[in-house]
Amino acid sequence: MSIRHIPRAEWKEFFDSFSREHRGWLVTTQVSDASGVSEVEARELPLAGITAETTDPGEPTIEVMLRAPHQAHLTHTIRNPFSVRLFETEEHAHAALSIESLDGSINTVSFRSAVPSELVDGFMAPDPH
Repeated sequence: MSIRHIPRAEWKEFFDSFSREHRGWLVTTQVSDASGVSEVEARELPLAGITAETTDPGEPTIEVMLRAPHQAHLTHTIRNPFSVRLFETEEHAHAALSIESLDGSINTVSFRSAVPSELVDGFMAPDPH
């Protein structure tokens, strides 16, 4: 598995492209606090998108939006992120994202299965709306 660091200056474009490429893919989100205690926040829900707001130097944010049953979206906001890493398999399939915040927390967005995007080209999970 390889790790690619995404520079902060590229976050907005990276997440826009990443969201288009992986919209509807099933993801699990997990948060580990500074002491190492982990909690799964969502398990195998369709990815609606990820956005980065870096124009406010006081508090940049990254939002992970999932489609949840009986809700329009489930949104997890990550405040003061400073590091974004993309984990890729040997076949260059995206396996997970890791987003670290200044408070010491690590937010992980992982796919149910890491598959190269070209193998699922044309597949899009149905939007319930």
